[in-house]
Amino acid sequence: MNEQVLVVDAQQYKIKYGINDCKLIEVNYNNYINFITNNSLFLDRGLAEINPKYKQIVSYCVIRYKDFLFTTKRLKKQTESRLHDKLSIGLGGHINNYDTKQSDNIINYGCNRELNEEQSKGLGL
Repeated sequence: MNEQVLVVDAQQYKIKYGINDCKLIEVNYNNYINFITNNSLFLDRGLAEINPKYKQIVSYCVIRYKDFLFTTKRLKKQTESRLHDKLSIGLGGHINNYDTKQSDNIINYGCNRELNEEQSKGLGL
């Protein structure tokens, strides 16, 4: 079975949050989670990657300690070649249908899952 990822209709998203994702900084978190919960569906990742009708929802965690940000360097062994050798200021990934069975707040659950996965890889989180 192909990986299923959480998506929302890009047009609905644009109407609600505008074209610039930076606007999300101003968004009420609970309202945003409610929008995702009420307007999302799961789609094959391959289709979601190429179809501009959908916006993929990913959980992403930025870890800060005082004035320091946790960073990682993307390895060449990961699947997304466009990210090879790039630095990231966080950890995250797609939300899968498995996540919905674990928690009502799938974004928070996705963040916790990603952190636990990285910890199991020995990053010391």
